[in-house]
Amino acid sequence: MLEGRNDDQSINLINDDIFKTIVENTDIMISVTTFGIKPRYLYLNPCHENIMGYKPEELLGKNGFDFIHPEDKIKLLPLLKNYLQRKVNEIFKRTGEDISEVLEFRAKNKNNQWRNFECFAKLIPGNRILFISRDITEKKRIESELQIVKTDWQAIFNSLKQPAIILNKNFRVIDANQEVIQKTGLSINDIKKKKCFEIFHSENACSPAYGCPLKKLILSEDTETIDIEMETLGGTYMVSCTPVFDKNRKIDKIIHIATDISERKKIELALKENEEKYRTVVETAQEMIFIIKNGIIKYVNKALLKANNVNEDALIGKKFLDFVTPDEKQRVAEIYKNRMEQGIDFLTYESKAITLTGEIREVEVSSTFINFEGEPATLVILHDITDKKKAIRELQDYREHLEEIVKKRTLELEEKNKELEDYNQLFIGREFRIKELKDRIKELENKFLNQ
Repeated sequence: MLEGRNDDQSINLINDDIFKTIVENTDIMISVTTFGIKPRYLYLNPCHENIMGYKPEELLGKNGFDFIHPEDKIKLLPLLKNYLQRKVNEIFKRTGEDISEVLEFRAKNKNNQWRNFECFAKLIPGNRILFISRDITEKKRIESELQIVKTDWQAIFNSLKQPAIILNKNFRVIDANQEVIQKTGLSINDIKKKKCFEIFHSENACSPAYGCPLKKLILSEDTETIDIEMETLGGTYMVSCTPVFDKNRKIDKIIHIATDISERKKIELALKENEEKYRTVVETAQEMIFIIKNGIIKYVNKALLKANNVNEDALIGKKFLDFVTPDEKQRVAEIYKNRMEQGIDFLTYESKAITLTGEIREVEVSSTFINFEGEPATLVILHDITDKKKAIRELQDYREHLEEIVKKRTLELEEKNKELEDYNQLFIGREFRIKELKDRIKELENKFLNQ
């Protein structure tokens, strides 16, 4: 016996056993109602309990509209009235019109939760309505989330400050953000009629520009980036093309984003010109100059090569500490480490270096931060102060020797002065005694004359 059959009405709705088996075991809700403004359930298949929570017998005889969301009732009632009118027309005019509709509505389940349904409704003999309903609640939820994601993505897409477009594999524009519209002065509809190279390079262009990243992407199926002139935008742009794959891992769309690097290119050109001038100065300098990155020698000038009587291969790629004497190596390594950590821009110190011939030379080291080949590096200038230091030591030795001589001569002079002083004292005593003797003689002479 069919679930929910109304024995009082003795309605034989389904006679075919095979069809009955399908109806009673499907996961689609199938029901039959009366035909009227208040359609009442005459039959419900068991699936209703799984989806709505009601057993079929709980719903028999009840108005189906009582379970419909109020907002959806407003939409369904005019439709039901239209059915009634069409049915009247069909009865009187005998047009034999097939009266059916596909509807969407929300219905409340036994747990007071709203479920979304997609329903096929058809008038069947006996003035009844057959409803075949599929629960699309999960589908609606996913669609809602997808719509939110799409809205968010569109907002992000349009807020990009770089011109961005969506392409197909045939270079045709599918969508463009506001930056493209503003920079090109074209409407979105006009943009969608063109291919990307017609928009960014020339309206008369008949093929992609040389080095086109999209052409490369079609072959590599990976993101491709290139710096390229965009004539219609009046500058140099870094263009990246990123593939978007479908579920079969086939390229479905391409995201094309162009970043204006015109100013950067101007700076790079100026830096290149300055670098060439700078290199000329460095190459012709008499000082020994080299550049290190991460402790490795990356460049040496001619003066340094000449001083060591070697070519570049003997020095490039070597650790600079390999050319520092063992007794200085730890100190120099600490100086280099502290300078890098503290960001000391300019530093000068003295050390000792070993030449490739094993000769030890004393040097004054001056170092500063530079940008070399696009990366941070250290420029080092060496002054060979071996002869200078030797002369200083010799002068120091001479000075110390001279001081010793002066000290010795001073002692000798002090001794002579003492001897002279002693002699002078002796002489002064002798003179004094002679004077006393003369005074005595004179005294005696006067005495004798007075007698």
